[in-house]
This record gives sequence, structure tokens and C-alpha cells, in this order.
Amino acid sequence: MKYWNSLRWWVAVAASFFAGGFVATAQVDVAALSQETQRVAQGPNAMTMAWWMPEDFWAVTFAASPKAKAGEAEAALKAIRRYTVVAVLDGTPGASGAVSYRSGDELRQIMRLTDAWGNSYAPIAENEVDPAMKAMIQTMKPSLASTLGPLGQNLHFFLFPARNDAGDPIADARARGRFSVAVGKTELKWRLPVDALLPAKSCDECKQECKGSWKYCPWCGTKLAEK
Repeated sequence: MKYWNSLRWWVAVAASFFAGGFVATAQVDVAALSQETQRVAQGPNAMTMAWWMPEDFWAVTFAASPKAKAGEAEAALKAIRRYTVVAVLDGTPGASGAVSYRSGDELRQIMRLTDAWGNSYAPIAENEVDPAMKAMIQTMKPSLASTLGPLGQNLHFFLFPARNDAGDPIADARARGRFSVAVGKTELKWRLPVDALLPAKSCDECKQECKGSWKYCPWCGTKLAEK
């Protein structure tokens, strides 16, 4: 039970970790975006969490930071655009309550990303990653470990291609699509777009506010106008 309470706390803290207490722009709440891009699969004796960090997440995070400089942020985003970034945590609590976590090397061997067309991708080898991207991740790790303790220490970052062989984006947070990440036998799925990045819609019939990705009003069934 203590482990699952820690998990709920982790999700709440991780959702606001990069936000630093700020709302990044008038349109995007970093905490809401973080929550919507996380997936958790848990059972009686195991838990797997994957946090997809799309380019939009990094962009609004840089915008929220008073220390971020425009030139530095754009250089970082240029590196990020080459990858689909997924951070993964996988743990199994023992009888004593202590949690055993898979190492980054173990996770790398059992992870695969599958895009909407059924193409499967292994994590990109570390020696093939852009040094700027690698440095950015290494800079983040101490802060995560300090803030989240063992959970942050055992959160491992993996990079996959940003596009398939045809040049199509594998995971576009603002467009309709889907992808999944398998960690061993556990599959975590995302359906896109991400509502936190879209303006809300208003139903012309019942005037209820609806999420930006919805095509129909769930209260009265009216087709929603596209924005």
C-alpha cells in the first residue's frame, strides 16, 4: 500500500516538476499537459509508468522558466525535434515493502515503441544520440532524484525516432493519431491529440464546454464545430 501511495504522490509531483509552479502560457498548463502525457499500469505486485514528453511539453516548460533564454531554448528544441522522448519507471515491491527497480539497461532490452502504422522501434543507442540532447537529460536527472527520491533515481529516459521511414511524425501531440510503448509484456497506449494543447470547444446546442479533441458533445450528441 505504501508503494502505491508513493506512486500517486509521484504522479502529482512529476506533473508539476518542470512547471516550477508556473502556467507556461495563457493557453497551456504544464501540469495538466504532464498528467495527460503520463501512463501508469499497476497490479498487485508491479507498477510500470511511462511519461511521454512531446516537443510541446518542452516548449511550454522553457517558456515557463524565468531562467530560459530564447536562443538556448530554440537550440534545445532543435535537438528535441529529432526524437520521441519517453521516460520509464518499472518497479516491483518485495515482501518487506522495499521496491526493486529495473535498471536502464534492463529496460532498454525489453522496450519497444509501436506507431500508428504498426512499425516497431527499439530505443536509440546512447552513442547515437545528439550530444546536446544527452547533456540536457543528464542535467535533469539530479533534480529528479532530489525531488522524487528513489522514484526519480529510477526514472530512465529513452529516445526513439521522431518520424517513421516515410517522414510522418510518430507522435504529434496536436494531431489525431496513436502510439504505444511496450515494457516487457506491459503495453501503455496514447491516443492523440493532447487536450491540454487544444482550445476548448463549446456546444452550439447545449452550450456545454467540451474538450478540444472531441468531435461530438457527450451531453447532447451534437457535432462540434472544428476550430
